Amino acid sequence: MKDLIKTIRHNLILVFVIIFYAETAFAGSAVILLYHKFGNPNSPSTNTPIKTFTSEMNYLKIGHYNVIKLSALCDLIKNHVNIPDKTVAISIDDGYKSTVKAIKILQKYRFPATIFLYTNAYHWPAFLNWNQINRIVSDPLFDIGNHTTDHAELDRLSGKRIDRDIAAAQNSIKKLTGVQAKLFAYPYGYYNINVIKNVKHFGFSCAFSQDVGAVDDRTDPYRIPRIAMTGSSFDMKEFVKKLSIKPLHLSAYSPKEKIDGGDIIRITIAHPNYYSTAQIYISEHGWLKTVYDKKSGIAYAKTGSITRFRNRIVVKAFDNTSKESAYFTWMVHKLHTDKHL
Repeated sequence: MKDLIKTIRHNLILVFVIIFYAETAFAGSAVILLYHKFGNPNSPSTNTPIKTFTSEMNYLKIGHYNVIKLSALCDLIKNHVNIPDKTVAISIDDGYKSTVKAIKILQKYRFPATIFLYTNAYHWPAFLNWNQINRIVSDPLFDIGNHTTDHAELDRLSGKRIDRDIAAAQNSIKKLTGVQAKLFAYPYGYYNINVIKNVKHFGFSCAFSQDVGAVDDRTDPYRIPRIAMTGSSFDMKEFVKKLSIKPLHLSAYSPKEKIDGGDIIRITIAHPNYYSTAQIYISEHGWLKTVYDKKSGIAYAKTGSITRFRNRIVVKAFDNTSKESAYFTWMVHKLHTDKHL
């Protein structure tokens, strides 16, 4: 009898573990779309044609995607709430005047969006002026976020300069719109541990990068990835593919902040039995020759020479169940290149 009870108890624990791993590995996730310019073919790397943007929004509508405010998604992440599947949030960086074209389309579909402004640009002809910005924020669909005052590369600046750049933008937004920006986007998506520390100091709820990946209830609220929906070769097929991206969870990864030539990038995938392959990418060299042990979840690759001030490292794994790609991305900086790192 004791052996039977022991066996039942063991089996119940095993079932609980299986359910727990299934739920945590395949919990709901969201994709954040990132746009810059609209209908501006002279800037192919940051432009989205109006026809393409309309088709994308129509796809979200007929596909019954759950398009929510970025602030609402931030709350789900901060409170570790499971995110419903097919959730999407929309962000627009910089505040170019062509944003007005996108706003009209978003209003047609009743889709919310957050516009991240860098505030010293408002007096330039290519950017929204404050009258246009106020008309946009008068519609509750749209929020304004802080994108600094000068759009500088924050990971090259001192803490004092970072504070000054963020504070000036925050004050301008508050003074000219009455809005207290609660969300922050890193210019160019560049960050390091010191930049994150400064952003947290200002009390922003969440901060957004341009790292590749999806988000879920375990995403770091100050390293939230967004997927750029721009580029001359970007089409609807690519758009649909990006919507299917899933978050990848790592139980360990290195190097975390600083990198040198010849370093080994080493990661450990949580729940490795769900992934058949893993690949490691670094922006200076592209996809690296990666060794992956499916049993342990450990993958590693050698970087080669490192000459760039900063690099993004991307880990991509193929999900056996969903047949979709899962990503984890982080930013590293070259060793001994900047006193502020």
